[in-house]
Order: sequence, then structure tokens, then C-alpha cells
Amino acid sequence: MPFLWEGVPVLIDIILTTYNRKGFLKKTLDSLFEKTTVIPYRLFIIDDCSTDGTPEYLMGLKDEHIVHMTLSKRRNGIRYGFDMLWAEVEAYNSFYGEFPYLCYHQDDVEILDPLWAQILTEAYQDLKGTHNIGFFSGCDSPEHPVREKIKWKGYPVMLKSSQAFQNAIAEKSFWKSIGPVPRFNPDGQKTGFPDNGKGSNMDVWFTGCFSQSRFNKGSASPNCSLLQKKDVMVIPLMRHLGQSENSTWRKL
Repeated sequence: MPFLWEGVPVLIDIILTTYNRKGFLKKTLDSLFEKTTVIPYRLFIIDDCSTDGTPEYLMGLKDEHIVHMTLSKRRNGIRYGFDMLWAEVEAYNSFYGEFPYLCYHQDDVEILDPLWAQILTEAYQDLKGTHNIGFFSGCDSPEHPVREKIKWKGYPVMLKSSQAFQNAIAEKSFWKSIGPVPRFNPDGQKTGFPDNGKGSNMDVWFTGCFSQSRFNKGSASPNCSLLQKKDVMVIPLMRHLGQSENSTWRKL
């Protein structure tokens, strides 16, 4: 039976893009499969032409939650994979019924709490009436300052104006209000290639943040969470392997 919030099923579509991080990806997916047992979810995966054995690992997975998998034959970057999977999610909504929440989950995030999805969605539903929350996340980005700290059912809750994009959840209507990530940054570089220590600009587009202070404010969507004056709610229930284990996407 699906988890219900005030009688309404809570269902999550999860998007995951990956490139040449088989070790991180395995830890990420193992924790996702083992510790997402309360709330039903559908998982959409795209590999961005990895050369480290990631495609072979993915082809060997057998989990009922994986409803779509693409193994790209050319490198296109995170933006391309994200937008492609978002379109696939919309197709599933049309044919199989809509899941109200969309989650972008990075391939180097290990889930620590088996109730993570329940905790985050319950807290969001409880707090959105008193706080102007857009995105919510189970993975903290300590480089982004906390605007306000509160407690919810014993859990520490951080409200921020910006947040990195290791784990980002929101109602699909809010995702749509911001819009898909554009192909190019204002400086002419392609969005979605985490090279030269610049990240992928996904977090910039959606929350308007300045990860490691390397971005131009013009990279953010006109409808980003920050410009909409939306808070990002964070309850730390996950571990970012990229920060603790020298992620290839965080080289400086």
C-alpha cells in the first residue's frame, strides 16, 4: 500500500544521471534500493557514455523500480540527460498516472536514513504553509549559508536561499515553473559539463546559487527558486560521497 499523506498517495519519480563514477554509483544505487521502502518511486537513469564499466554494471541491474534506462553512445553532459529524463517522466505521467514529486538524485549521494523520502515529504507538507519552500533536500551543502534553523518532529531543519544539487525534490508544478535547463550558459559554454572545477550549472539554474563562487548570476533561471524568494528546506539524511571521497566533479 502506498504511503499516504492526509489520504493522498505520496509517489516520487527519481532522475539520475551518471558519467564515469561506477564506484560512487554503486554505493548510491545500493543505498537507494535498500533504503527507499516506504514511498513508491520510479527510477529513470541515463549514462553519459561512460568508459569505466558503468554501462555494463547498469545492464546487470534487476530492480522493479527502474522503469527507464538510457546508455548514451556519445557524451552530451548532465543537462542533456536531465532534460531527456524529465521528458520521459512526463511520458510516464501520461500513460501510467502522475507521481506528484520529482527528485533529481546525484550519482555520488549515499542515503543514510531508510525513512528519508517519508521524512522529507512529510516535513515539506507540514512546513510549506508557514515557510515559502520550493525545493527540499536530504543532502546538505555546507558551503551554502543557513538562513534559519528550526526543529520538526525532532529533526534539524535548515532553511536556505540556495543549495547545491546533489539531491533536490519538489512538486512537479514547481519544477515546471522554472523550466528546463538551457543548452548554453551566458558565457557561451555548454551547460552540463562539470569541467574546470565549475560544476554543471544545474544548481545555479534551479536555485540561483553560487556554488564555490564560480558562477555568473546571469546563469540562473529568471524563475529560479532564489529569485522567486523560495526557501530550500534541508534535513540531513544523506552523505555526499563527492565531498568526502574526492569526487571527479569537484576537482579544482
